[in-house]
Amino acid sequence: MNDQELLDKAAQAVEAAKKAGADVAEAIAIRRSELSLQVRLGEIEQVKEADSYAVGLRVMVEGRSATTNSSDPTANGLATMVEDAMALAQLSEAGEFAAPPDAAERAKECPDLDLYDDHTAGLDAAFAEDWAKRAETAAREHDERITNSEGGSFSRTRSAVALVTADGFSGAYRGSFASGSAAPIADDDGGKKRNGVYWDARRYFSEMMSPEDIGVEAARRTVAKLGAQ
Repeated sequence: MNDQELLDKAAQAVEAAKKAGADVAEAIAIRRSELSLQVRLGEIEQVKEADSYAVGLRVMVEGRSATTNSSDPTANGLATMVEDAMALAQLSEAGEFAAPPDAAERAKECPDLDLYDDHTAGLDAAFAEDWAKRAETAAREHDERITNSEGGSFSRTRSAVALVTADGFSGAYRGSFASGSAAPIADDDGGKKRNGVYWDARRYFSEMMSPEDIGVEAARRTVAKLGAQ
């Protein structure tokens, strides 16, 4: 679902709420794709990849406000969401400050916030596996006192968000995010286990630390705990 389709869904929800009697209506449509992978001792332990979609709606009726959301983008799904919002608004107490922002303070457009990186958004499970294994390996090999591991991980998220309001605002933006970590374990005196972790997270993958650097830093922080009082 592209940006325009998200804007259309949000606009449909707003229009339906206005027809149902809402004084104020604001809708947000979000599409998200997430990938996360974790390895432990060089083997894949968990992989998760999922897409999600949701529409959220806020209405105000004579100072009474309510918020609902739905993961059903069909016409029936949006209609049910609007009905629920209007019913909840009737049950809520009127609020003195339940009103839209002053028109002079409202944004007129959605600027480019530089939150989306095509490369980050396109990273796949094969890449995530390689990255996580490299981070864990670097941690385990950095110091002989590292004897075990809670694993290495890599994840990335890409999302698209659209917002439409009854008073004329319509805008959309995209975002991406990547993160990775390593979590080694060292043996202390008396057999006590000391664990540590280090991670990095960025909008743009090119700005992330390398998996080897993250693994080394995780190992350094772990062995620094040895002999702690």
